[in-house]
Amino acid sequence: MRGVRSATAVITVLALPACSALPRTDTVDSLTRQSVTPQGATAVVAHYNAVAAGADRRLAADPIAGVQTGDLLRQTQAAYKIGRLLKKPFERASTFTVDSVGAPEYGGYPMRFVASGNQRVGVWERASAGAAWRLSYSVPPSAGASLPELTGVREVAPSSALELAESPAGAAAKLAELLTVGTKSANARLFAPTPELTKLLKNLADSHAVDPSGLILAVTDTFTVNSAPVAFRTTNGEVLAFATLTDENVMRPRFGAMWPVGQNTAAFSTPNHLYRNALTTTSVHQFALAIPMRKDARIRVLGFTTQLVDAGGY
Repeated sequence: MRGVRSATAVITVLALPACSALPRTDTVDSLTRQSVTPQGATAVVAHYNAVAAGADRRLAADPIAGVQTGDLLRQTQAAYKIGRLLKKPFERASTFTVDSVGAPEYGGYPMRFVASGNQRVGVWERASAGAAWRLSYSVPPSAGASLPELTGVREVAPSSALELAESPAGAAAKLAELLTVGTKSANARLFAPTPELTKLLKNLADSHAVDPSGLILAVTDTFTVNSAPVAFRTTNGEVLAFATLTDENVMRPRFGAMWPVGQNTAAFSTPNHLYRNALTTTSVHQFALAIPMRKDARIRVLGFTTQLVDAGGY
């Protein structure tokens, strides 16, 4: 019995370290780290600026693909294609200065950070540890727009509506519906009437007005959300969200129509080719939105970009 008691004591002592290594119920089992340091963000942006400036000068589609991604890259490459056709410099990539950086913490890839400066706010993302940082959103805020504070932001799921007037995905979908339907949309009350949004809605309404000559039967614009928005919750609870919308414009002529020579559409459709039923264009818009916490507060459109990416007809 003496020997048994000794053996039991030894086993108990040896087992203690293993027991103490078990995680407590109030601890996490995954490690997180900030996506980038302020110095790292500055270096990423400096590299982007060098590549983008050279690509802008040469209207070179390949180099810009090394520092941009997604719908922003599609916008830029379409702009370069138009610029090469028109034989003139066509600035699109737009260099950055870094005044403020928001670098959330992540437990894995992809990782993102958001930076603002020089009247522009952008999102960089890195798909994996071996991948380069690429710019995925780039939006100039409208004059007078107040950007949320970026320091201390954390990324939130597009579907998250916790303590928000609307989820980022919901805000993007309702903005698309508003732009498609116009100011009579039930979603109009959800958005603050900022100058740029008001102007965009007016331009769309004017383009849909009845043609007094009778040569154009109808014009329609259909906006859709391209992919899930990217969103960051700020320290005051407001969410800064980025969304890309595609606008499919259809103009129906009475007797057929063609795209003229010298316009941006010529980069995508042969000029003077007769389309009997409709002329079509596709434009990509990137929006920056501020989604408030209060359910009765309105979503602010901070700014947006627009780029023609295709044209044709049938």
